[in-house]
Amino acid sequence: AYKVFGFLDLDLQTNTRYLARLLAYNDSWATNDCLCSCFTAPRSEQREYWPLVKSYLDSTDPWDIRFSTIAMMTNYLTDEYVKEVLALLKAVHSDHYYVNMGLAWAFATAVAKHRDEAIAYLEKGILAEKVRKKAIQKCVESYRVSADDKDLLRSMR
Repeated sequence: AYKVFGFLDLDLQTNTRYLARLLAYNDSWATNDCLCSCFTAPRSEQREYWPLVKSYLDSTDPWDIRFSTIAMMTNYLTDEYVKEVLALLKAVHSDHYYVNMGLAWAFATAVAKHRDEAIAYLEKGILAEKVRKKAIQKCVESYRVSADDKDLLRSMR
């Protein structure tokens, strides 16, 4: 159902209804990330979908929060949205393992795509320490981050 949903050409209202129904069954990183990778409507209509995508950050359900995080990473790490995305994700605090791993993944991806805007978030005291350390690890392991930046990030550990 998650993959099929991503391929449907639906209007915002219909997508919103279907997404709410699908998220009720979202209970693992695999279903979550599959849904986010297939949910392509925000790529072509970013402004229209932005309120919907960020609204799930306010949920008490950790899988909704991960959905919002990964959907932002997938669709909104653009010149227009990167600063707002990073500020919103910085404000997320959770003890849920998969929320924190999603946050780390998003910050590491942001460093790869928008180094100047993102790298400062990995300084100590800005993010939860477990998120910060995992994001640095992901950057160091990434092929999309330069050797010089990897050295800088190692020094920030």
